[in-house]
Amino acid sequence: MTVPHDRGVLGSLEQTQALVEAGTLPPAVEVRVDRIADTIRDLLGLDSPAPTEMRVVLAAVAHGCLAERVRDYQRLPRAYADGRAVAGGRTTLMALVDTLDELGLTLDRLYDAVCRADHPALERHSRHLAEAFESPSGASVEEVTGLVQGPTP
Repeated sequence: MTVPHDRGVLGSLEQTQALVEAGTLPPAVEVRVDRIADTIRDLLGLDSPAPTEMRVVLAAVAHGCLAERVRDYQRLPRAYADGRAVAGGRTTLMALVDTLDELGLTLDRLYDAVCRADHPALERHSRHLAEAFESPSGASVEEVTGLVQGPTP
């Protein structure tokens, strides 16, 4: 398994934050994206070395899940995304906010597990991130993070 470099993850977070700073997102989404980005930065900056699996999952969240979901929301007309119920009586905005809340909570739990050196919890939360927050496009973690080596010519 190839480990993503922290600079690549941080670069992806900067690109996502540029989407936020463009001013096209509601404040409820901006706050949640900022929280998630801050937590990922905190996880990467901890003194204890983060396990390989966690770094790969964080890269997938930063490269794929977070950025893709924000871009998908931005592609919709604002009135439609914010006011029209599409699934279970929820609007696209409500669904995005719920997803970002769950992602933020899971990252907080992961951070706690790393700080406590709780390896079973770390594994459980990393696995949950990988399963629940895979790329909406259906790409694998390796494809999303660019860790797949293509055939050499």
